Amino acid sequence: IMAVKGQFAGLTNISGTISQSDEVVVNDVSTGHTDKVLAAHLSSVRKITALGQGNATLTVAQAGIVVVSNTSTMTLTLPAAAVSTGLEYTFVKATSDAAAITVDGNASETINGSANFASADAQYDTFTIVSNGTTWYITHKIIA
Repeated sequence: IMAVKGQFAGLTNISGTISQSDEVVVNDVSTGHTDKVLAAHLSSVRKITALGQGNATLTVAQAGIVVVSNTSTMTLTLPAAAVSTGLEYTFVKATSDAAAITVDGNASETINGSANFASADAQYDTFTIVSNGTTWYITHKIIA
């Protein structure tokens, strides 16, 4: 067993060699939750963050699945792309209210070449955004 120190969303500080059948101890530093995961399943470990009302600036530690239960329009600002290389945020609108979720890049960063993405306004609208270290790209979306 190898201990992995770091964050669920961006496993960091890994040392040594592990095989697919090794168990890895994963510690989510933002919540203190610890779990064991087979190394073969590390790519499927996804942190879930629940957001309610109000605008918010996301952190690197919140990468993973972001469930948004908003009843009024809100803007979520992504962290800087430079510190988020390879991280994905999958947004799911959980409420039936026709209140849009706008996701905005940090400072002047873009999402698919636009200043923001504001098309999630129906229940279960889902989209995934990933950083390449410079900008953000939508890699998947299901918008009603």
